[in-house]
Amino acid sequence: MKRTFKAAIVGTVFCTLSSLSLSAAAVTTSELEKRVSRLEKMAQNPVILQLLRRLETQENEVQELQDKMDRLQYQLKKLKAESDKRYQENDERISALEAQIQQLKQASPLDEQNSANGTRGGATEPEVSLTPKQPSTELPPAAVPAASSKPLPEKQPASDTQKLSTTQVNQPLQTHFPTPEEKAAYKAAFNLVKTAKYPEAYKAFEVFQKQYPHSKLSANAAYWQGEVALLQKDNAAALKAFDQVLTQYPHSLKVADAMLRKADTLVLMGKTEEGKKLYQQILHQFPQSRAAKSVKKRLQVLDQPVDEKKAK
Repeated sequence: MKRTFKAAIVGTVFCTLSSLSLSAAAVTTSELEKRVSRLEKMAQNPVILQLLRRLETQENEVQELQDKMDRLQYQLKKLKAESDKRYQENDERISALEAQIQQLKQASPLDEQNSANGTRGGATEPEVSLTPKQPSTELPPAAVPAASSKPLPEKQPASDTQKLSTTQVNQPLQTHFPTPEEKAAYKAAFNLVKTAKYPEAYKAFEVFQKQYPHSKLSANAAYWQGEVALLQKDNAAALKAFDQVLTQYPHSLKVADAMLRKADTLVLMGKTEEGKKLYQQILHQFPQSRAAKSVKKRLQVLDQPVDEKKAK
């Protein structure tokens, strides 16, 4: 009896547990099916589908914009390199055009002036005019003892040429078209300015002027030497360089700019009145130049009335 009773109890418990597990599994399965059906309905919702498509489109647009930015950055670097190269080429072309303009407009007046004055056309022309005068003074004392006592008159032509070479610094020079060698030397010096090597650039421009004083590019070299001196805060050297443009190359197209920078240097040195006079001179001599436009702004800063008659 007892065994039968225990077996009945165990069977009842087993049936109860199995029914409970089946009911729990049935509940879990039904919940999963409901969730899956809910997700399927959401997936089939046209609004959500449209949002998903927009999101995908925006992702593609962002990727395209990123690609465009990369291309633009590359093009910007390329354009910067090309602009630096064109700037250098334009400077060389401008220098060549200046030389051609000077050759066409100023060559004949310079020749007439040199033939009239005799001492403004370079060291060769005055030496030719002096050499015929020396034999006429040395012919009478032709004796042998006099020749031994005449070393000083023989040295006089050398001293005269030395005087001419020293005074020639402040005289206008005849110039010629730049040769390939001169262009290469000027380009090397100008590259030093672009790389901010100012002491080396100043020295390079100085050497260029000594080696090629009659080149059309010498006026440009003197001007940029003054600009480099200003960058180094050497006002005295800048003033000397700008004066060299005005005295040795008065027909160069750099004259107006050199006058402007000379006036700026005078103002920096505290010589404001001299600078103002030079500003007014620029308005009078070069009224249509870019330097004249800069002068008007500078005179306004200095509270100096602009002479409109000269500026027109």
